Amino acid sequence: MKHTPDFVPAVLDGLTAEDISGFRQLTRAEAKRLDAAETRATAHLHENHAAHLQEKRKRRWPIPCQDNDGTDCFLVPLSDAGTEYAIIEADDYWLVRDAGGDGLWCIVGRSQGHRYVATYAPLGDSKPGYAVYPARIILRLSRGQRVRYLNGDTLDLRRKNLIGQAGAARLPAGGMLRIGARLRDKIAAEGRLVGVAG
Repeated sequence: MKHTPDFVPAVLDGLTAEDISGFRQLTRAEAKRLDAAETRATAHLHENHAAHLQEKRKRRWPIPCQDNDGTDCFLVPLSDAGTEYAIIEADDYWLVRDAGGDGLWCIVGRSQGHRYVATYAPLGDSKPGYAVYPARIILRLSRGQRVRYLNGDTLDLRRKNLIGQAGAARLPAGGMLRIGARLRDKIAAEGRLVGVAG
């Protein structure tokens, strides 16, 4: 299992051994919180589809670690292959999740020559959702502001690497998450299930 203290990801894009001082197991509280988030994220799906997706999502749970400053962080897998990870402070990871960013984390923008970490906010019964960037949520940026990555590594979402500055941004990320989370919760409350024919 990947959540063991001696687990070290094979590829930490942009990170070196000096960036991470150690790994630990998930606490019971963290595992319980992640379970609750997985249930919330799949509540609007048919139970068979939800069970399959929850199992897949568990394989993508974050890996607890400490950076070289002693800050509690998570390495978040960005693909099923487990070859690329984002690093984020633990408090900020929960900030994104609690704001409604319950989608699997991934890298977007490769075709344009950029690489950014994104998660998805659900937007409808059959729509996959809207890409939301955790870095924007961490900095609480609004329209007209963009993220600058001080060390140039767009997978490093620690606060010490992020700064907000004037620039083009279409929508405030936090607003999209709230809208998507409300819609997902409404679908689940009404008993409408996504992935059910008929």
